[in-house]
Amino acid sequence: MLIHFCNEKSPDILKSSPQGCAKKSISFPFAFQCTLPDCFCSVDGTLIPGGMAASDVPQMITITFDDAVNDENWELYQKKLFPPSRKNPNGCPVHATFYVSHEYTNYAMIQKMWNQGHEIAVHSITHR
Repeated sequence: MLIHFCNEKSPDILKSSPQGCAKKSISFPFAFQCTLPDCFCSVDGTLIPGGMAASDVPQMITITFDDAVNDENWELYQKKLFPPSRKNPNGCPVHATFYVSHEYTNYAMIQKMWNQGHEIAVHSITHR
């Protein structure tokens, strides 16, 4: 497995494809040796594998939301959490995954969120 760092000034910005970015690639053969539930990339899971410096380790945050998208939360998502002006350090917009249920969901809003680049997933009304 290769991780491609595409910007020497911000090594935490990465792309899954090496096209246009070959500044630095590191091979991680240990990634295929992990077996759950004892899957660590070091003896206890606290050491950075492959001799990487802490400043070179990509940092990722996953943002998820649960249940209906409608007039009750639309302004929160569009104006406060994900306005067009909010960007990641690489200039890309911030996105989230929305686990929506059918009940009370406005599907026109869901379509707009998907068009904006958010990931849309579904779950049941009962959460079972």
